[in-house]
Amino acid sequence: MIKYWKTIFCVMIVVILGTSFFIFIPVTDLQRIVPKATQILSLPQPLFFGCNMYRDNAGIYMEAHDVGNMHFPREQRPELDDESFVIINKAYSKDKNHVYLNCTADRIVVGADSATFAPYDIKKDVRLGRDKTNVYYNDYVVEGADPDTYIEITSSFDKDKNNVYFIGRKIEGADPETYVPLSYSCGRDQWAIYCEQKRISSIDAETFTQIDAKSWHDKDHYYCMLYSDIQVKEKDCSISQY
Repeated sequence: MIKYWKTIFCVMIVVILGTSFFIFIPVTDLQRIVPKATQILSLPQPLFFGCNMYRDNAGIYMEAHDVGNMHFPREQRPELDDESFVIINKAYSKDKNHVYLNCTADRIVVGADSATFAPYDIKKDVRLGRDKTNVYYNDYVVEGADPDTYIEITSSFDKDKNNVYFIGRKIEGADPETYVPLSYSCGRDQWAIYCEQKRISSIDAETFTQIDAKSWHDKDHYYCMLYSDIQVKEKDCSISQY
């Protein structure tokens, strides 16, 4: 505020040879005399957003930090709007112009409407959000998803009234009413087994039964989990069958 006090004079007490007297110095001259470091010390404390993100009079910045053996210096973030930037959770942040992936605003969620964007669960750091038009997984649009009925099933599977999705990608043909996850990457509905977005095999829903955490069977086949895929076997899921 010192720049607005152009008519105010500062009083300095100078002591020379034990004699004190007053010298009146215009503020404009005082600004040249006071070191910059002294002026910086008078600034307010930086505003801490979280996730190592701060704002001071110079703008928003990420403080210097270490990750493992790597050191990252302080980084100014002039592309972020000082007045409107907020961290939503660890998965998303935003300002009046954009929505950003991660609380450190790593990249723009292209097309997301900042005014209406919100994560599906603000208490969880899940990279799943929506605005008035679309659903977003990470920083991309979940094509064809319905924002009003879209829900998370597990950390990898979601669904809406029309479809089932694996990490934000539609599983063609999967029935959202009867879909049940079997593992991180595989699941089934009343007609078939799917791994990721691929249909593996038809099943007989009436006789489909789980044997253990990695195997199932129906009246026709055995279904055996191998790494992130399911193999269809005629006999059983013993090691020799792989």
